[in-house]
Amino acid sequence: MLWARISRLSSAPSLSQVCAPQSYLKLTSTKPREALVRLLTSDHPFGIEVGRRRSPQVPEHRRICRFCRKRKAIEKEEHVLLECEDERLEHLREARLLDALQPLLPGTRELYHRLPSMAFLNFVLGKERLLPVFAQYVYEVCQLVETVPYFLVHSDTELQSLDL
Repeated sequence: MLWARISRLSSAPSLSQVCAPQSYLKLTSTKPREALVRLLTSDHPFGIEVGRRRSPQVPEHRRICRFCRKRKAIEKEEHVLLECEDERLEHLREARLLDALQPLLPGTRELYHRLPSMAFLNFVLGKERLLPVFAQYVYEVCQLVETVPYFLVHSDTELQSLDL
């Protein structure tokens, strides 16, 4: 996810910018801070990374979301955190992210519905006062993800049998 954020910059960041202390490292709650760092460094339990680390590696188009199990739903960060329609994730998103962010930044819910998912993630990550809420949300989502077994699609034929 860090690479996605850096690649959107208009120019390459300087060494001093790269090495500067990041605001998310100042979070005082250990487990949410660790979950956020794991998210940013692609060391999280989402299928996009689990499938990449398997041997043999699972092709990206078969790293399907373990929650909604839809053919075109690759279990990427933005899908799990912001897009998946599974009721468990939707409940967490409403209660622990959108409702919790609203008092800190009125209009957050409208931004969530208006912006593309990665733009919303980058927006939240860029606002220091939103990071404690977002980190706690990431931590809770990661905990949920770890309770649901990885969904391994063994073949393209099996993939074609899934709902769109």
